[in-house]
Amino acid sequence: MLRVLTLFALASGLMSLTAFRAENPKCNNQPLLANDAAALAQLCSGLTPLHLHAPHNSPVADTHTVLRVLLLDYSTYDSAYAVKMRRLVQAQMPSCTVSEFWEGSIYDLNLALATHDAVVVAYPSGGKSDMNKTYGKQLEQYVRQGGVVVFTGTDDYRVLQQFGLFDVNFGYFCQDPVIHEIITAHPILEGTKGQFTLSDYAYPLDITDPDFTTLVDVLGYDEESAPMRCWSETDEVVPSELRNFPVIGYKTLGAGKVVYLGMEYYYDQPEPARILSNTLRWATQSKAAQQQPMVSKGDLQPNRAVKRSEEVLQAGSGPKMDVFDVKIYPNPYYEKATLDVELKTSATLAVEMTDETGRIVAVVLPQKNLHAGLYRLELPNLPAGIYFVQCKTGEKVTTRKVVKATAR
Repeated sequence: MLRVLTLFALASGLMSLTAFRAENPKCNNQPLLANDAAALAQLCSGLTPLHLHAPHNSPVADTHTVLRVLLLDYSTYDSAYAVKMRRLVQAQMPSCTVSEFWEGSIYDLNLALATHDAVVVAYPSGGKSDMNKTYGKQLEQYVRQGGVVVFTGTDDYRVLQQFGLFDVNFGYFCQDPVIHEIITAHPILEGTKGQFTLSDYAYPLDITDPDFTTLVDVLGYDEESAPMRCWSETDEVVPSELRNFPVIGYKTLGAGKVVYLGMEYYYDQPEPARILSNTLRWATQSKAAQQQPMVSKGDLQPNRAVKRSEEVLQAGSGPKMDVFDVKIYPNPYYEKATLDVELKTSATLAVEMTDETGRIVAVVLPQKNLHAGLYRLELPNLPAGIYFVQCKTGEKVTTRKVVKATAR
């Protein structure tokens, strides 16, 4: 009898453990806003879990693309999601370097952005509103300079509003979405099926941004009869007033791109994984193409240093006293170099260092409003090579070449 009870207890324990591991990520103990709690509780209690189908077309890992990916985990739904996302990127693109940024000052974020090619904001949910807005402004500047930011699906559309990289009016989550339109010819969707099954939710958005390009959209929701649930193929009648909502798409912003992939990445699913790696690869190729200089045969010149009679360069074409002076010493330098910027008048100033390809390698001074005066900054101890210091004020940019020599 004791053995029977023991076996029964063991079986019960295993069943409980399995139930816990299979728990839908939307129904955990994550705190909700008061006006969302009732609807979400009702939704979670009535859902039938979708099971992951065997990945007959599992994507082959991309071992050629070399990318530096930053996971901005500040507002990620939970730490388990961040771990899964990191493993997914590393598995799909093993040649890439993956780093994480959880929280820090604007200066810390700028330093991280300066050394990465793409940022993935995985399932943004919660966080402090002011911090989301502040980080959003830095991400916008990063994108405008040629960076790429990828947001994955979220039920908390307000966080996307706070980041402010594209205009969102509303968002929701749904099981069994009806795909209305899918542009499979786009590189982001290369190799995917026309329609595919998700083992979790899709997260459509009501995007009002005129610059947003929709690649996949779904039929909307009926707020009265099915709150927070997409209209599904099992419904007999589709209300005519339902609109189509983007679930995958992108926006070009300056020299870079903002991408929204309205899917979860809790599970190892072939199609979402393929779409994510496609997105990072496509965005990287676009960025590389933008960085390639367009020259004609007659423009080709021998690669030789420009001789300068003095260290002082003047921004703009007006009188020297109207703008600012820039001086770097010593040049070349071995470990440390000093950058003196003398402002003749009050101005907004930002200072960055780029390599020979135009990639930002360091943010020496984030954009700040400064009064007239002398400002002394220290250049970072970078690997040996040729770099360019860019001092930006308004629409004018002064570039100064500096050589980092091998340590003696």
